[in-house]
Amino acid sequence: MSTLKVGTIQNTSGGSSSTSEQIASGRAKAWCNWNGQSAAGSAIRDSFNVSSLTDVASGKWQVNFANALPNNDYAFSGSAAQGDEDNDNPCFCFPLQHDSQYLTTSVRVKTGYHTHGHVNISIADRSFTSIAIFGDS
Repeated sequence: MSTLKVGTIQNTSGGSSSTSEQIASGRAKAWCNWNGQSAAGSAIRDSFNVSSLTDVASGKWQVNFANALPNNDYAFSGSAAQGDEDNDNPCFCFPLQHDSQYLTTSVRVKTGYHTHGHVNISIADRSFTSIAIFGDS
């Protein structure tokens, strides 16, 4: 096996360059896009550094990382949507609050939607859910 060591990586036109530290710090450490309402169960559409998805309960998920992160001080970004275009209730996706931490091996997520004038929330599986994890390399 060979190792390539460089200080700066530059695109072919020479107009953009990045150090290896910038690349390692700026890219997603893990991401996942899944269908939480698949008839056959949760179905990962595509992912990076995600080994599996655990359906904890309706609207509650655990995303398991293939390779552990170096620490649990990472940033989480998530989104959810429903495939029903006539459904005008706004959806949400955020870390599961009361019983979860950011772990180096997984993160728990809650999905759902707002109802009744966007005041009440309902925890529910969504047909389009995506998360991205950013942090140290």
